[in-house]
Amino acid sequence: MNLVSTMRWATSNSKIECFKNGEPIYEAKSAEEWSTCSKQGEPAFMRNDKNGHLYNAYVIADTRGFAPDGWKIPDKNDWGQLFEAIEKKQNSNLPFVVGKCLGTAKGDLDIGFGPKWSGSINDHNSISPGVLSFENETMTIWTSLKSYEKNWKAFVMNKKFKEMDFVSLPMGYGALIRLKKC
Repeated sequence: MNLVSTMRWATSNSKIECFKNGEPIYEAKSAEEWSTCSKQGEPAFMRNDKNGHLYNAYVIADTRGFAPDGWKIPDKNDWGQLFEAIEKKQNSNLPFVVGKCLGTAKGDLDIGFGPKWSGSINDHNSISPGVLSFENETMTIWTSLKSYEKNWKAFVMNKKFKEMDFVSLPMGYGALIRLKKC
């Protein structure tokens, strides 16, 4: 059994397409549709059957609920516990900075959380709104934390720079959601 499953994290990224109450989450099928949802503050996802769907943070903030019963969107404390467990399991050269890692210089640690380099979707204020960026370079996952008006906290891992950290992103960005058991 790997570390993620013993800590009760989902072993894959979300592909949920309906809110908890059964109403469908709008599926943006183009950059223009994504940009419109972002601009209007409307919940949306973009299909990604390979790595998990990319959602805007309006999905998380929506009162209809996202996570099924018994599951939640992890907060910063949940992420911290995961990182501490990884560090305890592995005391060696860390390839990722910020004091946290998901692998060793000797090979990947089997934690069951294999990075899905899915990139993120730009919000309506960016140079190329609604466009998938940094595919195969970054993994961005929403947390349950709003940082300030129109921004939400996300966990970002960058393969090129071997960094991971929590950042504040506009709610219109598209990122993955990884659930954790309550």
